[in-house]
Amino acid sequence: MPSTLPVRKVSECHDFSPETILHHFYTTTAMTCGSPASQAVHGSAVVTAAVQTPFLMNALLGLAAAHLRYLMPPELVASKSRLKVAECYYWAQAFDGFRAELSGSDKSCSLIATKRSNVTRENMDQLLSTLMLVSMHQFSYRDYQHTDGDPAGLSFVWRDDRTEREDALKWLGIEAGFKGLIGAMAPWLNESFWLPIMRRVDVEDEVDLDGWLSGAVLPINPLDSVEVRLAEVCGITSSSSGGSNDYSTNVETLIWCRSFRPIGPEHFNQMIAFVGRTTPAFRELLLQRETPALLILVHWLHLMHGIGQWWIVERCSAEIRAIVAFLCKRHVSGRDRSKVIDLLREPAATVGLTIRV
Repeated sequence: MPSTLPVRKVSECHDFSPETILHHFYTTTAMTCGSPASQAVHGSAVVTAAVQTPFLMNALLGLAAAHLRYLMPPELVASKSRLKVAECYYWAQAFDGFRAELSGSDKSCSLIATKRSNVTRENMDQLLSTLMLVSMHQFSYRDYQHTDGDPAGLSFVWRDDRTEREDALKWLGIEAGFKGLIGAMAPWLNESFWLPIMRRVDVEDEVDLDGWLSGAVLPINPLDSVEVRLAEVCGITSSSSGGSNDYSTNVETLIWCRSFRPIGPEHFNQMIAFVGRTTPAFRELLLQRETPALLILVHWLHLMHGIGQWWIVERCSAEIRAIVAFLCKRHVSGRDRSKVIDLLREPAATVGLTIRV
């Protein structure tokens, strides 16, 4: 059992057997998986289920190997290379097993469950747990200590080719597939060990940006200057129709997320609600690198950074640096440049950047 293995410092670890990597997940990686409640499930029910489920075990080992590699000092090149090979192997096995278990899904899909998928009472928790681990791995910045310069240069905002931008923005699909899979689990959802974690956060009942701006509705907290300026830059005013604005849903959700500051791991579920409410129209605006969309995203990344977990921090730091640099250098057509720069100061400070104009 994992708990019988001795705890060793990462720098002293040269044994990358499955047992050692499993032990690392059980003792360390599980404690970095979202909210405290989610961490507890990962460290208990998920590990127990993985012992009987090869594709879930491979996903668990793949994430733990990535975490070990992240923790390795840069000078341990050989060890990091071995972990990279192990990481790739485990994920390849996990994807093949996951798709085989679904049995009706197209191998080219992004692990999205459909009506044809083979989701049962017996495999639902294993499938959902695997999808959660996949999402964490996808969100993480896997090229730690990138040798060709600042990893921010790998961001989607610096890709001129549309297809490359789409590929570089896949990490924002952290919730891709969850709705379909949970829908397929519906007949037995109350039996899932994930049920307490999946309790719905109803943002729509909490946010009415039009009402806030017009003074007709009092927000949870009074809007601060950042939130007012962000609404203005997005063209949302007390006289505008929020429903017709492609930015309004994500601005509303962002302001709701900001009400939880200071952000910590206990706010993970609220922060992820932003991704769940990201519309296709807003994602398209991100791919077009529209200034308001990038400002909304960079402020959400700033909040996510506060969760402080390894698979979140590296991604958020790199994307914040990239977006700040991109918007500082580009010509902001039709918008007040001073407002844009002011809106970048708070996220920039998160990663130690000072904006001088």
